[in-house]
Amino acid sequence: MTQQPNERGEETPVSPPIPITAPQTGTYSLYNIGAEKYLDVQGGRLGDGTSIFAFNLNDPPTENQKWKFVRQSPDGLICTLQSAHANGFIYAISLVKGTALVQSQTPVVWQLEPCGENAFRRILGHRPSFK
Repeated sequence: MTQQPNERGEETPVSPPIPITAPQTGTYSLYNIGAEKYLDVQGGRLGDGTSIFAFNLNDPPTENQKWKFVRQSPDGLICTLQSAHANGFIYAISLVKGTALVQSQTPVVWQLEPCGENAFRRILGHRPSFK
């Protein structure tokens, strides 16, 4: 524990921050907090550009509601998100809040920011250029 002055200038103990890491590489259903629904590949289609939308979670979740989370950094805050059904990657056409998501056959790397317990928001999603 470290010490930090309070409003009266007295030293008080401060617990170190708990490190936040993303999930381990694996398959998950992804919940959209704003829509209060889960990400779903429209109609289970396979093609590039297919819409990814928010939908109620099926019981059990269907393959088009399952996503492979693959860490691209040790803490998992850099990752790829790939459909378990279609093998397409989640791609945002723009970084503007509320932008539609589509499926891309080209890998898309995401940078995530923790915004609560087991909750993350996207900071950046881009298609890396391979030369």
